[in-house]
Amino acid sequence: MKYSFTHGGKDGYPYPVDREVYDHSIGTLKEALEGAKLERKEKYNAIKRLEGLINE
Repeated sequence: MKYSFTHGGKDGYPYPVDREVYDHSIGTLKEALEGAKLERKEKYNAIKRLEGLINE
């Protein structure tokens, strides 16, 4: 997955990210994972990784 167009510059130089937009993006990914057809453990691990991004 590429984040450069959403949360950084495509030239390789990041720019300040609006925290609200960043948190919304993570929330959207979490909702997608919760609705995905994954095994319980895979889903749990993926959500934990996303939650780790929120705390950075």
